[in-house]
Amino acid sequence: MYADSYFAIGTTHKICQDYALAGSVHNRFFAAVSDGCSSSRHTDFGARFLCIGTQEAMKTSLTELNQHSILPLACTLLGKALPWECLDATLMLTYTTDDLIVVMASGDGVIAARHRDGSVHTTEIEFINNAPAYLSYQLDNSRFQTYLSGKLSSGEMIEGCGIRETRQKVYDKNLAVGIDKPDSLYAAKVGTDPSSFWDITVYSRDCFDLVAVMSDGVRSFQKRNTLGQLEPVELQAVLQQLMKFKNVKGEFVTRRCKRFLSKYCVEHGWSHYDDFSMAAVYAEEEE
Repeated sequence: MYADSYFAIGTTHKICQDYALAGSVHNRFFAAVSDGCSSSRHTDFGARFLCIGTQEAMKTSLTELNQHSILPLACTLLGKALPWECLDATLMLTYTTDDLIVVMASGDGVIAARHRDGSVHTTEIEFINNAPAYLSYQLDNSRFQTYLSGKLSSGEMIEGCGIRETRQKVYDKNLAVGIDKPDSLYAAKVGTDPSSFWDITVYSRDCFDLVAVMSDGVRSFQKRNTLGQLEPVELQAVLQQLMKFKNVKGEFVTRRCKRFLSKYCVEHGWSHYDDFSMAAVYAEEEE
C-alpha cells in the first residue's frame, strides 16, 4: 500500500490556504486535504492543524478512525496566538482498513475512486451558497447555531446554508465517458446527517484499489479560448490528467501533479485560480 499528497497555491492567492498530508500509522495508510476559508484569519495554519490532527487521531484507534477526536487534537496545536477561527477549513480524508478504503468529508471537495476494472467513480460535494460546514463551528455554540440558522455575521439570512449537494458519476478507465450514478453498487454511504458535519463513504478493497480526495480547487482550472477570454475547464478533463498514474509507488501523487501542472497545463494554457490539493491511498489486491 502507498499514500501520497500534494498541494499548490492558486494564481489569485498570496498565501496557500490548502494543505495535504499522507502517511501510515499502525500499518494503515491515510491521506488528507484541507482547504482554509479565505475570509477567516490564519486558516493556512488551521488547514495544517486539521491534517496533523487526522494523523494523530489515527494513532489512537486500531480499527476505525474516530472522527470526533480530530478537532480536539487539532485544537491542541493552536497555542496562545491563534484564534479558533483559524480552523475554519474543510477536511477530506481517506484511510485503509483490512478490507475497506474509508472516505470522510467535512466540507466541499471531490472524491475519485478507481475500480479494479479501471473505471473511475467520482463524487462532487458542494454546499449551497458556498457555505461549507467547518468542524470549527462546533467549538462555539453561538457560531454553530448561527451557521445552522443560515445567518451571516451581518444578520443577513442565507437560504439553504449548510445544505450539501452531491453529484456522483462513473467514468470508463480513460474518463472519456461518464454516466450519472446516484447509488454506487460498490460504495456505501455511512452518514449524511447535515448536523454531523461529516459525509462518510466506504469502498470495498475487493472492488477498488485507489481513492483520491481533492479540495474544491480542482474545479478552479481555466483556459483561454480563441478570443483570449478565460473559460472554465470541465472537471472531467482535469481528472483525466490527474488520475493518469503511470505507477502508484512512492510519491505517486506528487509526480502526477507536478507533471500535470508544470507540463500539461503550461502546454495547454491552463491555470487554477484557487489553491489546489490532492491526496490518495493505493491498496494492492491481496493474493
